[in-house]
Amino acid sequence: MSSFQCFWKICFLKNKLISGSADSDGDGVPDDEDYWPEDATKAYLSVYPSGSKYYFHCYEDLWPGLGDYDFNDVVLKTKIHMYKNGQNQLDGGRVKSSVYWIGGGIPRGAGMEWFKSNGSASQLTYLPNETVTFTEPINVFSDPIVYNAVQLFDDNIIESVNDSVDFEYTWDHTIAGNGLWVQVYIYNTERSHEVHMDTPSDKSCRHGFIWNLRQCFSKYLGMESRRPVF
Repeated sequence: MSSFQCFWKICFLKNKLISGSADSDGDGVPDDEDYWPEDATKAYLSVYPSGSKYYFHCYEDLWPGLGDYDFNDVVLKTKIHMYKNGQNQLDGGRVKSSVYWIGGGIPRGAGMEWFKSNGSASQLTYLPNETVTFTEPINVFSDPIVYNAVQLFDDNIIESVNDSVDFEYTWDHTIAGNGLWVQVYIYNTERSHEVHMDTPSDKSCRHGFIWNLRQCFSKYLGMESRRPVF
């Protein structure tokens, strides 16, 4: 190899290294790989479901009575965003959800509750209070009696067709790790009737005045599970 070729190769590699190593926020992630190159607290973004897809929560408001069994009394359409830092640790995220359909007239509220997950619904862990915190824009309120949860639409979801929420959450990965599970629940003003499901069982489908019907869909209707695990 000639001296010119050596010089050219060294310059090329040096320039490539320099141009590819810019890290404006000093979080250890190059700017061209960092979704937030000016924010050292977060670097990587994941969205579930990706693209134009959403996941749906569908409820029958007379459950455990059969009612009309159409599971369209409350339908929520949701995407969850997850933010990770330069060490690939989950630090928070964003929720965008809308009321896709209301087929029932019984007054209801909706809520979302965060759990630590080890990979499946049978491995969920309740978290200490304020492991997850939330911004509270319009139609979003921290739940006063459920840890790490928010209430949506001010207890009046049946008047909220096509309304949406868009809020951020923080996640303490030193307590909760990187496994995230979000459960949606429906409630009314008599909150002592609530049962918040934490394991997949027939009991979780049969009892309580608030229901997450992921297991019920799967077991009784033969439909695909529609609640996310990360």
